[in-house]
Amino acid sequence: MIIEFKKGLSSKQIDQLIDYSLTDDAVAKFTSDRERFKDREAFAKWKEKGREIFTLTNENDDLLGIIWLGIKKLPERNYLEKVDSEKYQSSFAIRIYGEARGKGLSLDFMKDCLKMDGVWLEVSDDNLAAKSLYGKFGFRQVSEVDENNKIIMIY
Repeated sequence: MIIEFKKGLSSKQIDQLIDYSLTDDAVAKFTSDRERFKDREAFAKWKEKGREIFTLTNENDDLLGIIWLGIKKLPERNYLEKVDSEKYQSSFAIRIYGEARGKGLSLDFMKDCLKMDGVWLEVSDDNLAAKSLYGKFGFRQVSEVDENNKIIMIY
């Protein structure tokens, strides 16, 4: 399998993103993508918020993964340490789909796309695979678990 990292999403990949969001059980369990990407209208509304999008694709330009960065302030939480909210202004998310999942591509994908400090993410506390990946990359947990079973990690 030939893998490429690209910037942006094609029309075909938007359809694949919507399909993965509606049919992938892991995505449904740990994210709100079923609502966020339920159709093209929802996707367009989400994209209007100015996110920078990167894709992981195969030789057929099929969507195998997506990373997005967006300007977003840290949410109010019970933090485990003092966090300078002015420093952490960019949110981050990654998804790996289909044949690419479980192949160890996430770290290289993140290294290719994430070239700045001051980034934060929110992850389900019981998503152990994601938490482990983020920890290997250099993210660390800075919040307690909230009422939605989410934690904040910073990079």
